[in-house]
Amino acid sequence: MCDYRGTINSMLPFVTAVIEAFGVDRCMFASNFLVDIKFSDYQTFWNAYD
Repeated sequence: MCDYRGTINSMLPFVTAVIEAFGVDRCMFASNFLVDIKFSDYQTFWNAYD
């Protein structure tokens, strides 16, 4: 099981892999905050994506 906490360090490998696979022109941002709220608060997620 992955240690997903909504921090920059926990999300970086996933985000980097997607950008490397598809390139920045084919990536878009979406949020699954209603599920992710179990792991962290909104401000932490926003800061990590920012």
